[in-house]
Amino acid sequence: MAFVKVWHGVALAAALLFQVCGGGQALAGTYFISTAGRDDGDGSEANPWNRFEASVPALKAGDTVVVEPGVYHGPIQLVGRGADDAEVHPDGGEAGIVFRSREPWAAIIEGSPDQNPKIPILHLGRARNVTIEGFFFRRTTPIKGSLAVGMGKSGITIRGCKFEGVYTGVGFLRCSNCLMEGNLFVRTAVGLYLGRRGGTEYVVRNNTFIGSNGVLAGYTHGRNYSHAVIENNIFVDCDNGSIHKMGVFSKMELANNCFWDVKPENRGQFKFLRNAPWKGEIKEPRSLDLAYRGTELIADPLFADVENDDFRLLPDSPCLGSGTDGTDIGAFGLRNETGN
Repeated sequence: MAFVKVWHGVALAAALLFQVCGGGQALAGTYFISTAGRDDGDGSEANPWNRFEASVPALKAGDTVVVEPGVYHGPIQLVGRGADDAEVHPDGGEAGIVFRSREPWAAIIEGSPDQNPKIPILHLGRARNVTIEGFFFRRTTPIKGSLAVGMGKSGITIRGCKFEGVYTGVGFLRCSNCLMEGNLFVRTAVGLYLGRRGGTEYVVRNNTFIGSNGVLAGYTHGRNYSHAVIENNIFVDCDNGSIHKMGVFSKMELANNCFWDVKPENRGQFKFLRNAPWKGEIKEPRSLDLAYRGTELIADPLFADVENDDFRLLPDSPCLGSGTDGTDIGAFGLRNETGN
């Protein structure tokens, strides 16, 4: 799609600022990965790395890794090797570390058909305070139970990414304090899988889910986890339910989400949470501390051009200005009159 995505008024494709010194070296803290790079590169724009793993040992809090357009084949693990051959996991500290596609969705991370389904296409390992921004995750053949992005320890942000043809978009098992914002999940079996083994504190905000199971939360094997906020999202044609509750969940807040299905008989189910959805149960379990804030919409979001995967909103969309604090609902804003 020939358009720039915007989240909360900030364009992902904003110009990167570089200071060039002798030999074209980029300002310290900005590194590059390219399909034309080399494993023994220095990460500069002139001499980029060719693998994510090669960048990890060099990264420190506040660094940004710009990933050039191209196809990068998984599995990719954000785990490097130090001088003593010990594992190195990215730790962004208070400033964070950002992996960003130079252009929205132009850096494609693709899973292989024979990949072990237990290993995510992008495995975050024990990463802390890391942002993954603007990538396109895809798989030509979905493998049941597999993840596009998974693991991580805490402070993971997934922003502005597209997930298509994967079984599960993002799966956080033990990871805590995570933000999923401005992402598109299209034709995935599951959009987000939160928790399972003790993860806490999730914010799922301004995402668009098309034809997926939306958000699965819980299945914690007896370990409670505390809090999830699900707000300003659009769920469309999620035949098996938009938000699933599985196992024990301490608290969930739903705020200003939009639910829609082309089948009239399916529209009313979207305000329910499902417990054990594969058994067909539709209910709000008494064990769930559920809070509604704002208004939950059951309405056609009026996308610009669904057939061509343009999920921006038309001028008369009920999602414009209907989100928290008057923001728009969904991952994309208004398509203007010129179609941009």
